[in-house]
Amino acid sequence: MNCGECGGPTKVIDSRPYLDGDVIYRRRECGDCGERVTTFEVREGGRKKNPRKVMNLIIRIMLFLTLIPVM
Repeated sequence: MNCGECGGPTKVIDSRPYLDGDVIYRRRECGDCGERVTTFEVREGGRKKNPRKVMNLIIRIMLFLTLIPVM
């Protein structure tokens, strides 16, 4: 994955399962400029995921993290 600021390579500095292991929370740091970003990645394993459910899950995570009330 490349940095959004400078385009340099990033490395994972923290990785942990999130929401029963269906999503992986990763903290990345750019080797060139030092910019840090957080990514949420869907774990690809033996189970097939419904793309609609995965997108719904990711949107709910982002809404929770930005503290936008969900109706």
